[in-house]
Amino acid sequence: TTNLLEVLADNEVNGVFVSASPSAHFGIAKQVIGKNKNLFIEKPPCTTLNELLELINLEKRGNCKVLVGLQRRYAPVYSVLKNKVKQASYYTLKYKTGAYPEGDELLDLFIHPLDALFYLFGEGSVENITVLKGNGVITYLAQVKHASGTVGSIEFSTDYSWNEAQDVLTVSTPKGEYITENTSKLSFVTKPKVLMN
Repeated sequence: TTNLLEVLADNEVNGVFVSASPSAHFGIAKQVIGKNKNLFIEKPPCTTLNELLELINLEKRGNCKVLVGLQRRYAPVYSVLKNKVKQASYYTLKYKTGAYPEGDELLDLFIHPLDALFYLFGEGSVENITVLKGNGVITYLAQVKHASGTVGSIEFSTDYSWNEAQDVLTVSTPKGEYITENTSKLSFVTKPKVLMN
């Protein structure tokens, strides 16, 4: 439906799926949560930290659940990986696609792998970032430090190809490296033994 007021007024409706223009997400989410209806909303649910905190507080005061469509964290590969990387020392992520002139690459494309990293390794902060722009493409090179002590190196770029997009996460643990490819493949390579130091 496109008639939100009708949905909000209907007591038989317990939940709402929202797929609209990202600029409308925050206003719609506020109304749905305010009516105490469960909400599944496409990403991003909002565009500022203040808006996010407002939505979180609304959900806490109500009796509904909110789920944002950041589906990568629900991929089977990440469910398995989450239990394997608790003692990870560092990771590298290369997420490279073709040009994306029709939207905001950070909120539309790169938000999925970024969310997955915080899902796997916990809270953290961007310690260093370099942004390269030119010829309609953009590349972010960043280093992230998580509260768990894990450090990550990230390359997000639209300076590649949609036909052969790259999505490779390599996680170093004491026993070896876990490597994901396109959220559909997970492999493990053991570290060689060190003899006599």
